Amino acid sequence: MNEASSPAPSSAGFLARNEFLLRRLHSLSGLIPVGAYMVVHLLTNASDAMPQGGTLTITTALVVLGAEAAVRIEFRDTGVGIPADYLGKVMDPFFTTKEEGQGTGLGLAICRRIVQEHQGTIHLESAPSQGTTVRLVLPIQIRRGRDGEQQRRSEPGRPG
Repeated sequence: MNEASSPAPSSAGFLARNEFLLRRLHSLSGLIPVGAYMVVHLLTNASDAMPQGGTLTITTALVVLGAEAAVRIEFRDTGVGIPADYLGKVMDPFFTTKEEGQGTGLGLAICRRIVQEHQGTIHLESAPSQGTTVRLVLPIQIRRGRDGEQQRRSEPGRPG
């Protein structure tokens, strides 16, 4: 398991100072370029949820699900949390808890779609004033490269 934590100032500052996290997560999980969108979106959401500061912890691990290998990525923040009556809606298209002009309500919906296309799962746990954890689990497939070395990557549209 790999873990990285960082204080969470403004979204832009956080992303600029933690570019190494994006590169490391990319290399560890084998995410394809659309995976970078998910990572940036989830980092931004976590940072926005901690306007007074806080901690964002990102963990990655290779896991086994039955006979399949998968990568698990967790984003855990110490932010304001999500009320229980919103938790089932936050991944619906155009649902947003942000003020007008601050969000479209498409970010988590797009993340969910990307995860589904990779035959993975996305799960949120949250409570007001307790922060939020977003857990992604993406199956990976071991392939042989041209040189015969094993390569792991997430497969979009792969039959589950």
